[in-house]
Amino acid sequence: ESHRLLQTHYPLAKDPTAQWRYAAWEAVNANLMSLQGRPDEAQATLAHARELLTKRFGAQGFYVRRLEQRAKSMNHALAETGKQK
Repeated sequence: ESHRLLQTHYPLAKDPTAQWRYAAWEAVNANLMSLQGRPDEAQATLAHARELLTKRFGAQGFYVRRLEQRAKSMNHALAETGKQK
């Protein structure tokens, strides 16, 4: 639902500068991918989002720092899951 609304209100074809909004959404969605057992896809999504957000806001920007927090917690959760197997 949220991605559909993003596409409706900020279509990339009309506003390419909205890429950062999609990257912020991807950073959140990567956690869901990880929980669904798709860690490689989640990591790739985070890397893509990190690139776009860093380009837009700089390495110390809010969205980049928040992405790093998400990545850290996601990596910790994946490590814990691996220990349980």
